[in-house]
Amino acid sequence: MENRHYPQPGEKWQHYKGGQYEIVCMCNHTETNEILVIYKSLSFGGFHARPYSEWHEKVREEQTQSHPSIKIAIYRFVRM
Repeated sequence: MENRHYPQPGEKWQHYKGGQYEIVCMCNHTETNEILVIYKSLSFGGFHARPYSEWHEKVREEQTQSHPSIKIAIYRFVRM
């Protein structure tokens, strides 16, 4: 994983499929001690948890129309 921004409470992030979310907090899983991101859907109000290790995952690459030889990385979440 690249050195990317650590999500902070109150920040807004967008999922690559379009959903928008607000960071609630970061916490550790009680049994595995894995770092989790707790976030809330801005559309529906539901709460979710995702391992921080997955937060900045590259989900795919897309070619640009103007320069087909150049690919753009699409990440799971981007800060708004």
